Amino acid sequence: MTIYEKMIQPLEDSTPDSYFELLHPDYIFVRHQSGEEVSKKDWIPAVTGMFNAITEGNLTWSDNRCLY
Repeated sequence: MTIYEKMIQPLEDSTPDSYFELLHPDYIFVRHQSGEEVSKKDWIPAVTGMFNAITEGNLTWSDNRCLY
């Protein structure tokens, strides 16, 4: 299974911890709009909120693709 497939699987299974385990301890998310850097520690609550929204039916993912 590719890294991309491993990252998409938790979205399909609604298992955020599986997603977080894939992120390196020094992971930094860079917001493309502003260039703001978000640490893994600060990224986890945002992604947890996204997973909760998916579970509640308030957010959906579609047409996922790997750009790199």
